[in-house]
Amino acid sequence: MGSAQDLRGLQPMARPALDRVTSFPAILRACPMSLLFPPTPLRMTLFAGLAGLVVWLSLAPSSGLPGVDGSDKLHHAVAYLALTLGGAWTFPRWRLQLGLGLFATGLIIEVLQSQMGLGRQGDPLDALANTAGILGGLSLAAATFWIIETLGPAGQAGRKPWDRKTLRASPPAR
Repeated sequence: MGSAQDLRGLQPMARPALDRVTSFPAILRACPMSLLFPPTPLRMTLFAGLAGLVVWLSLAPSSGLPGVDGSDKLHHAVAYLALTLGGAWTFPRWRLQLGLGLFATGLIIEVLQSQMGLGRQGDPLDALANTAGILGGLSLAAATFWIIETLGPAGQAGRKPWDRKTLRASPPAR
């Protein structure tokens, strides 16, 4: 380690001037894309954990679940909205396939609930609520990605924000 005298002549590190940021597009340009899209293994781990939690809550015996106030259908919609957003963040190029996979997963879970005999019941309205959450999540993800692609540094350079080239070298903030 050097002393304070050794460090006196060094220039401060260059960093985006966030104090000059006045608009949302400027914030996106100043933010490195690696913050919005961390490494894929981390995103996959978080998504797998979220998916595992939703499947466990859907298939666990009803007597072992905590009581939560509110509409059961709202819980289904919010859970699948969160799954869809997490999946779109993890697999940004595969959003349509993700939506179809989550739809099939929701249907399979409802069939399993009706067959298990552990105090759970399959309900077509639950499947409809799951679908509403998936469609809402896909819509929100599409809008978010459009904003990032259009206003962020990757969009300014004509690249998708999740491309590896973009994550390695984002253009400097203006």
